[in-house]
Amino acid sequence: MHLSELKAHHVSQLVDMAVSNGIENASRMRKATYKVPRASGDAEDGELTIVQAGGTVDQNVTRWAGQFQAKPDDVKRQERKVGGLKATVVEIHGPYTAMAMPGAPASGAKPGFALLGAIVESVPPTFFKLVGPEKTVVAARHDFDALVDSLRVK
Repeated sequence: MHLSELKAHHVSQLVDMAVSNGIENASRMRKATYKVPRASGDAEDGELTIVQAGGTVDQNVTRWAGQFQAKPDDVKRQERKVGGLKATVVEIHGPYTAMAMPGAPASGAKPGFALLGAIVESVPPTFFKLVGPEKTVVAARHDFDALVDSLRVK
């Protein structure tokens, strides 16, 4: 299934689809994980995660910026109203260092990566985070925006 097909589904359906496909999640906060097919020439696929967790928009933007060796003020931010909910969409480019699980060794920075994220102010907040090689993420931008714009309160 491509990212463009996900926009037709409610978040709860996306979670059910991930479970039925046996996709493992790295934490209990992570509700679903999807692979985004790599763009031509990229060495790996992108990854879209859906997480429900706490923290303010600014705290989460700061954390994501840190994964890209960026300052929060350098992150592109756009406020949107989607399905009656406030959403902050962010975009970051640069070397990416994934967060390591507690006790696991840190991984090295991957150059030429990008992040598209949406922080939806639901209860609890819902986070859509697409990370991958820059060409892959840029190619998925339209579908990511369509997914975010399709969100509705159930």
